[in-house]
Amino acid sequence: MGHSCRFVTSVRLPRHKEIDGNRLPAAETTRYRHRSRRRPHQDSSQLCRPGARCWAHDAYGSGPPPREVGVVRLRFLGPLEASTDDQVTAISSVQLGTLLSVLAVHGRQVVTRETLLSVMWEGRPTPSKNALEAVVMRLRRALDILDGPDGSAVRTMCGGYVLDVDATDVDFHGFRATLDAARNVRYTDQRRALELLETALSVWRGTPFVGTRDTTLLRLERVRLERLKAQAEEQLSEIRLELGDDVAALEDLWRLTEAAPTRERGVELLMVALFRTGQQGSAHHVFHGTRKRLRDELGIDVSPGLQAVYQAVLRHDKVLETADALTLGPAQRQLRPDP
Repeated sequence: MGHSCRFVTSVRLPRHKEIDGNRLPAAETTRYRHRSRRRPHQDSSQLCRPGARCWAHDAYGSGPPPREVGVVRLRFLGPLEASTDDQVTAISSVQLGTLLSVLAVHGRQVVTRETLLSVMWEGRPTPSKNALEAVVMRLRRALDILDGPDGSAVRTMCGGYVLDVDATDVDFHGFRATLDAARNVRYTDQRRALELLETALSVWRGTPFVGTRDTTLLRLERVRLERLKAQAEEQLSEIRLELGDDVAALEDLWRLTEAAPTRERGVELLMVALFRTGQQGSAHHVFHGTRKRLRDELGIDVSPGLQAVYQAVLRHDKVLETADALTLGPAQRQLRPDP
């Protein structure tokens, strides 16, 4: 069997680099890459012959040269992006975005080739034999900033592929983890829970998995994430009302109920905030508008919790000024991840 011989080529980098303790300007900086070339009937003694430039004789010392790779972050809660501290790569291709999203949803679990084919070509004719491999190769090139010293972040393993990136560096996995942390301190440290919820919601930049194919897997994941986001926003406003920050809660609740007018928990909290800020008339208007929408669009009546808040508003009940106003209906909701 032949051996693979490595030859060195140099490529200029547009920034400084430190070699052997010396900081070189961009014009003199080079990064070394290797390419493999098959030479049949070549024994191992020829791989590093005198006068040839190989890793052992390179300025980096023995072994492959180090690569400067920062912490990689993948962003799916809005336009798809991959970034390090100083680089950003937008994933604008629908095929590449779909593949990356499917791998990210599975975390660091291997996704079989058959699963990827069924998801990415859902409802379409079976692709050619090497179509998936071609897309994987394109994704690896697009994610060049993710390459570590030992290969691509998209790895081939056990008859499939895996995205070898920490869950904390994938925005929607980090979002879920931060919500869990907020839930754990919800009733022991309200201000800490508030900070965690604000941090979790800050990673949202738009619709999840925008620019990908409308596959069943990604559609269901998008619904789960958007439901979790709505629950987190409601919980955030709930804590602000408990802490007496009624004005800030009111601003958030107007926006929340405009985006999701049939989520009754948000309407309950909005009515409490309106009452506390002296806008009882608006609270009446919100209740009747919600009841009409529920009847016209869903064919249902308002929930007992929303009805209880409305009755308290009608009575000008002082309970609305206390934390008990937030539990007039069913037991107070807690943040909980979808199954």
